[in-house]
Amino acid sequence: MHLKCEKNDLFLSPTMHEICNAFHIIVDHISYVGQQLPPLDSWVGAKIKRDYIKVILPEWYLAETYRRLTEALENAFRPFTDYVKSLHEKFKIVFDPETIKSIVVYVRTGHSFQEYVEKVEYFNESIREINGMVN
Repeated sequence: MHLKCEKNDLFLSPTMHEICNAFHIIVDHISYVGQQLPPLDSWVGAKIKRDYIKVILPEWYLAETYRRLTEALENAFRPFTDYVKSLHEKFKIVFDPETIKSIVVYVRTGHSFQEYVEKVEYFNESIREINGMVN
């Protein structure tokens, strides 16, 4: 997993949607393989005079399985997603397009040189903190 900042957004890659889709595909493949398995008696060479009916899982069952799997994955990845949300809130000012507008307004309202220096230092500190994060 990677933390990415693109198009004025901070997010995990792959996204939770992509992770859930990957696991849903795995469930689909397992379901398909299960449908292709021959009856156990054919593996041991037993001659049983029964016809077997292929059973296809109903859509409601698969939908419930996907829902429960998605819920379990979201719970498992919640610490990551919560951490990314906290980073997003903390550093939003650095990549938010509204920041430029607010800087222009700040400059136009007239402040002391020291206040401007403090504002620049605030941005620089945020950028240093971001750059110091583990890749």
